[in-house]
Amino acid sequence: MKTSFYIVVNEIGSVRAVKSKPDLKWNEISIKLQLELHDNLFTKPQFNATITIPDINTNNVQIESNSIESMESAIETATGYKIRLSLDDKFSTK
Repeated sequence: MKTSFYIVVNEIGSVRAVKSKPDLKWNEISIKLQLELHDNLFTKPQFNATITIPDINTNNVQIESNSIESMESAIETATGYKIRLSLDDKFSTK
């Protein structure tokens, strides 16, 4: 993405940004800036997961603690982002 805008600065250091050429007060100057940003900066990673639980007695399903660490590691390897996952037990009586 390419965009241009003006930074307006006054004599006491207040700053504002405007898209079109500004009307200046007696104590202001403007600086025209052109900014180029790579489109990937605006792309957020999207993750998809499929969990299949067989049609058996599922009252005692357990997730190994290393599963979360494996998911964190896989996401970090794929995206370069370090994340922290946690699970909340909504049925907890604590």
